[in-house]
Amino acid sequence: MRSRRRIGRRGLIVGIIVVLSAVFMAANGGFDGRAAASGVRADGTRLANYDIRSDLSSAADIYRETARQRVGRSSADINDQRERFAAGEAKLRTQVADLRVEYHPDLGVPEVIGSDVWASEIAALTPPSTQPRAELLRGFISENRDLFGIDGSADGLKTAADYTNPGGGLSFVRLEQTIVGVPVFGGELTAGFAKDGRIVRIVNNLAPGLGDVQVSADFGDAASAVHAAAGHLGHNLQPADLRKTTAEPMYFAIEPGVAVPAWRVLIWAADAPYYVV
Repeated sequence: MRSRRRIGRRGLIVGIIVVLSAVFMAANGGFDGRAAASGVRADGTRLANYDIRSDLSSAADIYRETARQRVGRSSADINDQRERFAAGEAKLRTQVADLRVEYHPDLGVPEVIGSDVWASEIAALTPPSTQPRAELLRGFISENRDLFGIDGSADGLKTAADYTNPGGGLSFVRLEQTIVGVPVFGGELTAGFAKDGRIVRIVNNLAPGLGDVQVSADFGDAASAVHAAAGHLGHNLQPADLRKTTAEPMYFAIEPGVAVPAWRVLIWAADAPYYVV
């Protein structure tokens, strides 16, 4: 996944680039995310959007199959997980009037969960409550584990934020996902709460089906990840680059129930910062 977005007062351009590190290229016979995306220039001034999860090429299919085999999954397991989403949605629909569930266009996971905002009366996902918001949210996820693809309870989700808007009307809780203490790339869920404690809307980016998966703990080393990231950008590392380069281990979910060890590298190329995963 390669994209550019503006942040900060000066409109800093941050490229988020999801590619394969050297660890995975070796395991996959040299699959190159940069080659799979068109329009990449060696100086890094133009980078096409690319995401392995939405790539339908034969090379990407081979990589996904290899990743499945490494965690003991099959394509049938992936389909079963998606059927769980549908069953979970059907169950919640019996409890919430005008339920609307929007699925991620590439990953096929339930992404936005709430009621019809154009309805005459917006229905909440839960009744009023005085229970702590994060605790209530974890309970809701656990009760609807098929919809979220969570095995067992949601107690392992870490509270990353819990706050109320200055106006006091809405509150928000953000939970983050980890595997044995290592963050899952993009693995988070944010819920909006009404003043009376009802959950009114959820934006879900949790990686589903990872509760019982045996993931690899072999991340390789950070230096190799940094050099692989630079290579994908067509960037020659300089001594000055290393002073502002970081590498963080994390798990990257390729498909429902399939995650691989990866590194998130912050690297500067062509005077712009990029995240390479």
